[in-house]
Amino acid sequence: MEYDENRPEPIPSPDTSNETRFNAQEVTEPKTSQRQKALLNNRNLRSRRQEYKLFEHMNRNLGLRPETTGNTDLKRAMDRKQRFDAIASRLEMTTYQRETGRSIRNSQALRNLGYSDECVAFCLCVFICRYGKYAHRTPEKDREVYHPDRPEDKNDRRFTDLAADLGLRENLIRQCMGRMAHKLPRNLSWY
Repeated sequence: MEYDENRPEPIPSPDTSNETRFNAQEVTEPKTSQRQKALLNNRNLRSRRQEYKLFEHMNRNLGLRPETTGNTDLKRAMDRKQRFDAIASRLEMTTYQRETGRSIRNSQALRNLGYSDECVAFCLCVFICRYGKYAHRTPEKDREVYHPDRPEDKNDRRFTDLAADLGLRENLIRQCMGRMAHKLPRNLSWY
């Protein structure tokens, strides 16, 4: 099957911590009409198969709505998080840094900055790696950090390589970081 770039990427594994598998095809329905009626009354008029499909949907962290609703806001939020995850994994960020970034990336303040999702996610990673909780454990002169105004030999090589791969220009990164700085929590910004 060919990959369709207009559709969001499928989630290959459950995004929740429990990772429980629900298979709606293996569920058996009650055989007697009295038990079927009791089940439907007890389950808000849903059969077991429908309920397991909903559980499977919720377990993949897709929300409480079934996929048939075409919830574009939810799909956009998932795309934003997946782009951030891809960039964060490329930069070898810690689990804590990724969780921090995922919670901030989907905030209302960062949705309409006027820059591409890749640029916003990249700049968010810059802020997290430079000003985050783990970054303050070592002085800035003893660790590699990234800023578009620094010379390339003093910048973190992971960031410069990724910016080149994504096609992000230094002036675009600088502008995006300037607009993001006052919208981030104080512990992640230079303000």
